[in-house]
Amino acid sequence: MLYKGDKLINIKPISNTQVYFNYLKPGIYSLKLVDDTDNNGKWSNGSFRNKIQPENIIHYKNPLDIKENWDLEVTINL
Repeated sequence: MLYKGDKLINIKPISNTQVYFNYLKPGIYSLKLVDDTDNNGKWSNGSFRNKIQPENIIHYKNPLDIKENWDLEVTINL
């Protein structure tokens, strides 16, 4: 999930090892990864009754400074 401030800009599933967000406006963005264990395309909060843990959210700690006509490559090791 790609955010600009508190606004969700784009969501893309990771089907292989690379994800591209093309044609972004310049600015500061943040990135979150959700381990979608039930493959429903959204974050699930789990169930205490059924002993199911909520899906893990990984916050990329560094802000992404997107500049006009620049490429930015980010590597995340999970």
